[in-house]
Amino acid sequence: MTSMTTAAGWVLLALALPATAQMPPSGNFYRYQCEGGKTFEVVYVPEQARLTLAGREPITLPQIETGSGARYSDGSITLLTKGTDAFIEEDGRRTYSGCAGLLSESGSASPAQPVRGLW
Repeated sequence: MTSMTTAAGWVLLALALPATAQMPPSGNFYRYQCEGGKTFEVVYVPEQARLTLAGREPITLPQIETGSGARYSDGSITLLTKGTDAFIEEDGRRTYSGCAGLLSESGSASPAQPVRGLW
């Protein structure tokens, strides 16, 4: 099988998988840069996001159903992502807006590549 055929097969397989199968592998670490200079970090694990906001202890947010993108919430804090974009709401009020995420290797400070999709 040629590499072109193999690559085409992988693309078709990825498109055929259900949305939950396209989540990033367990433990992917993302840094988000937001409007106003705000930042936050997320480690995505199966059906959860471990969110760290500046100056706070990490919290685990379970994934909940959404029409588009990915949504994680504990009822008080909600993280919504779609592609490289994200925002956070706390108690129904948007506190982090215009956020763009970068995948980092093993939690290192240097971004490796843009987020390709979180669903």
